Amino acid sequence: MNYWEYFVSYYNHYHKYTTDLLLNPSWTNPFYWVLFWILVCFIMEQVLPKKMNYSNIKRKGFWLDLFYVLLYDFIFIIFGFLAVTTLVELIYLNSLKSIGVEPIKLFNIADWPVWVQIIVLFVITDFVEYVAHYCMHRFDFLWAFHKVHHAQEEIGFASSRHFHWGEYLIGKPLHYLPLSMLGYSAEQFIYVSLIIFLFEAFFTHANVKIPFGPFNYVVNNPQTHFWHHAKNYPKKFKYGVNFSSVLNIWDVLFGVYYNPKNKNPVLGVHESEVNVPKNFMGQMLYPLRHWFKKR
Repeated sequence: MNYWEYFVSYYNHYHKYTTDLLLNPSWTNPFYWVLFWILVCFIMEQVLPKKMNYSNIKRKGFWLDLFYVLLYDFIFIIFGFLAVTTLVELIYLNSLKSIGVEPIKLFNIADWPVWVQIIVLFVITDFVEYVAHYCMHRFDFLWAFHKVHHAQEEIGFASSRHFHWGEYLIGKPLHYLPLSMLGYSAEQFIYVSLIIFLFEAFFTHANVKIPFGPFNYVVNNPQTHFWHHAKNYPKKFKYGVNFSSVLNIWDVLFGVYYNPKNKNPVLGVHESEVNVPKNFMGQMLYPLRHWFKKR
């Protein structure tokens, strides 16, 4: 079977899968979890003290952010983007095999207690996301994608989905390799992804101010993540600060945690990089413009 036949097969599978999801609500249904967390974070932005002094609905880019949510969490899935990312994963594995690299199963955690599997998968997934996120800032080729996410000067819960689709294609293979080495089997891990990781994505971008106190060092939240979106962090942090998805302990361990008490973040990218378009098509084409300009 060639790659096109694989894609058609994946597309048909995911099209049926997403159709079933839309018609059958369940506790493992990502569509309804997305809607639930959006509602929760929207209410939080209305009733809790604001982190930044701008309107939550009338802020810059609010409606474009909602379009990104609709695009990535609904339209892309319905129209087969999962088939594309699965195909990329297959090409990635075949590329490794072509140079003699076979996936190695270091551990088979399928025999471990389910709760242990879930903890191990959560910690490893969070760390892999941390590394992938840092790479997005560290390497200029990847930063061209990720800068679309960081160019916003006003953010809210929906800003979590304001990013270039290329990040999906890059991030998925990076996630697959370490998890494939574990031989994991905990189907219950889907609940962790839908409850913790999905909630954190929307919550950390929400324009709310909740005091976490010493837990700022442990759990990512708007207080710490807004500094990740800031441009006025100290110059000693060359590539940015606070890269964590859920656990801030990674930033603490690697010395890039930053959360000053008497200073407010100024969101956006540095003046020398303020060239990301404000419209959707311009943002999708931005990496190409950036690379050709560099060349």
